[in-house]
Amino acid sequence: MNEEIEEAGAAKALKHYVPLYIAHLAQIAMLRAGKPLHSSEVRDAIASEINISTEYLRQQLRLSNLFVFSKHRWELHWRFGASYSSIEGVLSEALASLGYPASLSDLSLWLSQAGKGNIEQVVEIVRGLLATRTHVFWEVSEGKFGLRSWLPDLSSYNEDDVIADNFFGEEDRVKQLLQRVDEMSLDWSLPLSEVCKKAIDGLGQALSHHEIVLTCWRGRNREQSGEEILRELFSSAGLHVISPGYWCTDSLIEQMRQIASEEDRYASKFMQEVLSDPDKAMKRAYAIIKRSKVRPLPITSEDWDELVAWMRTRDEPAQIHVMLSEALEIDPTHEAYYPTLYEVHERLSKDVRFVRLGNHKWWLKEKIPEWVNVIPEELVPVPPSAPSAQGLQAVEVELPDEALEPDLLKWVYEPKYEDVGEPASVSSIPKSKRSTLIPLPYHHIASGTMKLRQIDRWLFHGDEKLQHYIAVDENGNEFAVWVNMEKGIMFGFKGWYEARGIGAGAVVRVEVMRNSDRIMVSWDGKYDSHLHMPTGRMQQLLNYSRQEVVMRASILELMQSLIMPFYEGGMHFIRLWAEVNLLRRTSKRLIASNLSIYACFGKHPEREGYWVYDYERSSEGIRREKRKLVERLLKQSSEGQDNKLSWRRS
Repeated sequence: MNEEIEEAGAAKALKHYVPLYIAHLAQIAMLRAGKPLHSSEVRDAIASEINISTEYLRQQLRLSNLFVFSKHRWELHWRFGASYSSIEGVLSEALASLGYPASLSDLSLWLSQAGKGNIEQVVEIVRGLLATRTHVFWEVSEGKFGLRSWLPDLSSYNEDDVIADNFFGEEDRVKQLLQRVDEMSLDWSLPLSEVCKKAIDGLGQALSHHEIVLTCWRGRNREQSGEEILRELFSSAGLHVISPGYWCTDSLIEQMRQIASEEDRYASKFMQEVLSDPDKAMKRAYAIIKRSKVRPLPITSEDWDELVAWMRTRDEPAQIHVMLSEALEIDPTHEAYYPTLYEVHERLSKDVRFVRLGNHKWWLKEKIPEWVNVIPEELVPVPPSAPSAQGLQAVEVELPDEALEPDLLKWVYEPKYEDVGEPASVSSIPKSKRSTLIPLPYHHIASGTMKLRQIDRWLFHGDEKLQHYIAVDENGNEFAVWVNMEKGIMFGFKGWYEARGIGAGAVVRVEVMRNSDRIMVSWDGKYDSHLHMPTGRMQQLLNYSRQEVVMRASILELMQSLIMPFYEGGMHFIRLWAEVNLLRRTSKRLIASNLSIYACFGKHPEREGYWVYDYERSSEGIRREKRKLVERLLKQSSEGQDNKLSWRRS
């Protein structure tokens, strides 16, 4: 029980240093960038060291006095005020913020970036200051400099006086710390780095420069000066200094990462709850702005230009709350968040440069790829060519509903197999369902698309004609998906199909997450029995499709020569459609029309949806009862009465 209490106490003490560690990483990111950064930019820059959310990072930066928030970006405090300070003052504040030695070249570069002159001028000035202001600066190691203020005053022989001089008001705390170190019975004959690692890990807390020097000075029986102690520690491996000057071990840093991740989970959970329903958030924003005295934060034209510039840097659209958080640096903890959310929404709606893409997601019109508004050529059924002056031996026309065999009409309009240019007949849409199963014909696999069927439309949010989602599969892989509601096509699946080895006929489950910009996609290895075919057969048909004689042939000829003779027992209409489409993209109606018109095709007597081919009747041509209808359709079409009809004569 005592051990558990001690561990809980140690963890609580260590939490105090977590903001310092995050601020330390953020400071390094800003120094490397040489300019102010958005929270999201800082988050990305430190992601290799610690993975935290933008909102949690922003909270921690607010707690630190090392930074200034200005113009929607974070800037180092010393760099922000550099124009009003002397070079010596800026140099001192920069080293104080850093907390560990820096080289002449680094210091000169940082001051030059802060506007203190060109690099050549600054180098000479800084070199002179470091050499002459030895009461302020000291050379910690060759070519690296720090501050004298890092060194405690150890001039008094009396330990109590040393503690009082250097830790005024904290004497009891420091004495307790030293007592805890004594209880560890450390071997001070070992290298200081080894002893200090054991001391820091045993204490479960970081130590300031003054604390670690006092501890070592006392442990070594006052035989070393503060300069000697820090020089030795700065040159040792396994010890790290985090800004603005606290000593840590690898173990301590790992514990701080874990604490930060835990705290971030709580913060993220809160944000997710607040932002889980964008519609609800917008309704709340509207209600607040109508009745509350809290007004939106002022958004200047400069701020709006900044938002536009931020959007141009993105590779994908952004939801409105992401714009507020990452571009304008406003999150739901701010009292003016909801009024500002409403204000930004109104401005986005009026700015012609922006397009709304569903679920409160926006992007610049100029950034939308052209291909998401174009149906891929391989998805469009190829119409038959116009008839020649020859007779009716092999004419192809698309028959109206009443002229198709009833068994075929059912499959032409089957909602499950709806495709581009082939409307389905939907009596009702099951809006209570949360997901849908979509069988994939080969041409959608080839183009990396999915058909948005009428029975699937209820899954998607809003009335926007173009929508953007992030698809997530069962393995956690993510990729962008564009949904063109007007054209009924979903784009962006090609890479996923290839990575998963998804072939023709695969049945994919799609679920649109409620109040989210995410869709879940999964495939359990199952195939549609009609659309799927053996690899050998599919490759055979694809090889045929590249031959010139096949490209010139009519769909009727392809059905008679390359497909139906291979199925003596008959084949299902949908399977016939799938195989024809491997040779040439063709509508179900044209195939159904051929089956209805020509005497060589007959409905299977026992199997619903199956049709057989009788080679011996192929010379009979068009069924007697269909000839007048075909002639009338051809005449109407030639007179321009129905320009939707299409035909081909071999």
